[in-house]
Amino acid sequence: MVPVVFLHGIRMSGTMWRPVASRSAAECRLPDFPGHGRRSGEGFTMDAAVEAVREEVEALGGRAFLAGVSMGGFIGMEFLARHPGMAAGFMGFGCTSRSRALHGAFTAAAAVAARNSETVDRVSEYLVRKAVPGEPGRAMIEGGMHSEVLPDVVREVSACDPLAALRGYGGPVWFVNGERDHFRSDEREFAHAARNSRLVLVPRAGHLTVFTRPRTMARLVDDAAVVASQG
Repeated sequence: MVPVVFLHGIRMSGTMWRPVASRSAAECRLPDFPGHGRRSGEGFTMDAAVEAVREEVEALGGRAFLAGVSMGGFIGMEFLARHPGMAAGFMGFGCTSRSRALHGAFTAAAAVAARNSETVDRVSEYLVRKAVPGEPGRAMIEGGMHSEVLPDVVREVSACDPLAALRGYGGPVWFVNGERDHFRSDEREFAHAARNSRLVLVPRAGHLTVFTRPRTMARLVDDAAVVASQG
């Protein structure tokens, strides 16, 4: 099985993937992106985020499977465009929306959050504990919340073209969405853009509550990584 690099979501850090990675049979890496976790205080750019992924893949021998959630999924797709030969395959969780209305709402919310980052961070931690109890929720907040980086992330992610990235990539791609995830609005368009894709729907799950099932997520990633190893 190829190794796996897990790519975290916005405001959080690589620790959010720990409950999944600890149940995976693969060799795993959980990097932090600029402005998040151990790299708090750095400005976020897509170039730096993709470079962080490239460094992890290089350290694993130059080829790995990527699994990313939300922001991490969009970073993963940009990595496919820039370094296709280094990606054995890709699994994206909650990263299949191009909705302009959703983008507008996030842009406005990001600006407000950045101006009130300490308050928003505290509220975010509380909401995560309520929505994702136990080990998965603790892992999400372990690396801290980093609302101050939101405007940079929204700007940089919005400038990318994930559908073009998927069209240019020939490896296997999986999209996994919670049934109640607001980021699944264009899931079929994303799946269609990839030449070799599969779409998986998790019943009764939302954008983050898929993480309440770390064993299921680990099994999905491991099965996909095995398929990618054979390609």
